[in-house]
Amino acid sequence: MANTTPEAFLQQLQEIFTGVQLSMDTQLQALPNWDSLALALLLNLLRGQYGCEVELHQLLACKTPQDLWQLLQA
Repeated sequence: MANTTPEAFLQQLQEIFTGVQLSMDTQLQALPNWDSLALALLLNLLRGQYGCEVELHQLLACKTPQDLWQLLQA
């Protein structure tokens, strides 16, 4: 996994979810642009940049950016 901080990770998520201010506690499913494109972009970020072999069901189980962060740390 690439070395990063939670803040840098949150900034990368902010690039996917534009127009919304994110925190580590933001409810992902409540975001207006939480859709199949966002999921594809998240999978690409997690797999491509971080080398995290995450499956779609694992991604869908994440409710907040904090959950995504913890998935990366596992």
